[in-house]
Amino acid sequence: MISQPFFSAHDTGNLPWVIVGAYAFGTILAVVAALGAATGPERRFWSIAALWMLFLGFNKQLDLQTYITEFFRQMAVRQGWYDRRRPLQVAFIAFDALVALGVCTYLMRLTVAAGAGVRLTMVGLVMIGAYIVLRAASFHHVDTALGKMVNGVKIHNYVELSCIMVVIVGAALPTLFRSRRRVLT
Repeated sequence: MISQPFFSAHDTGNLPWVIVGAYAFGTILAVVAALGAATGPERRFWSIAALWMLFLGFNKQLDLQTYITEFFRQMAVRQGWYDRRRPLQVAFIAFDALVALGVCTYLMRLTVAAGAGVRLTMVGLVMIGAYIVLRAASFHHVDTALGKMVNGVKIHNYVELSCIMVVIVGAALPTLFRSRRRVLT
């Protein structure tokens, strides 16, 4: 039985809501880019980006990975293999990395002829994916480094917001260029 409440206070204060807002803004920009996309593959890319950002925004507040981690931790303790969990963590990270590589390959093929906005958004999505894999690994030294405070804010918040901002800028570019072309014509 997982002992935490469903809506946990894993991240307290206003900053987590700012991050959720950034995910929501990235989602909206990706939807706008999808609606204005010139080709089917580009539209598919922006749709996937929008869904991914939407999921991550919900996950930021629901903290689903903590519940999944806690479930498997308790199962490992009950079944007696908790002390031998490191190889499973490594396998999990390798699996995550392979899935991420497959998704990136698919998205790169979709967007081979796409503009700068798509390429920048791809970089941001890859950065978010790498960040998630790092956090999912839950190795003590990584958690310690990302949990350090700078100006009263944990480093992991800076990292996550930076990744989201790359996606936001990338998703804004197609709309900005379309608007600029309309003004010039």
